[in-house]
Amino acid sequence: MSKRWIKEHKKDYYYRLAKREGYRSRAAYKLIEIQEKFNIIGQNDDVLDLGSFPGSWLQVSRFLTSGKVVGVDLKEIKPISGVYTIKGDITDEETLKKIREVCKKFDVILSDASPKTTGIDDLDSYRSYEIAMSVLKIADEVLRKGGNLVLKVFQSGEMGEILRKARKRFKYVKVTKPKASKKYSKEVYIVCKGFKRRLRKKKTNSGRNMP
Repeated sequence: MSKRWIKEHKKDYYYRLAKREGYRSRAAYKLIEIQEKFNIIGQNDDVLDLGSFPGSWLQVSRFLTSGKVVGVDLKEIKPISGVYTIKGDITDEETLKKIREVCKKFDVILSDASPKTTGIDDLDSYRSYEIAMSVLKIADEVLRKGGNLVLKVFQSGEMGEILRKARKRFKYVKVTKPKASKKYSKEVYIVCKGFKRRLRKKKTNSGRNMP
């Protein structure tokens, strides 16, 4: 950890606020702002948080709902009272099976997941797109009808395709950038409300699935 990194974060308002209020990262305030604007999580909702390390969105979710709160990440998440965590890759079918063992259907899916950045914009954007596709796939499987989704993506050429797929699935889709996001960051959040249906692949006359 460089001295420059420490110096920058000591000056960061949301970083200092998170430390003072007991959140595991400044990202908590992104979800708090999204909740205030869009009312994503209801008081009895079951919530699934994908890419949840170190756990600040889990902390906020646990405060907002008395329902189940489940977090999934490649990294081990330190225990949070009343939260069930799964160590696994969201692109892996085995992880989906583990999620279903805890809760069959969720009212809300959150994803603050992002790829390990390389500094190569096109590569980083495509990896963000792949994560978004995995999240939408999981939503197709475990999100209840009428449910909500919050999905982080990088602003890129692929973002239009993500929005197109989201609009097919949800009644309401809005792009937002919370104040707690760093100004120079490419990240934005797609807020989706009113899940309509699982999209199924079309079949040709030969019976083969088409994308």
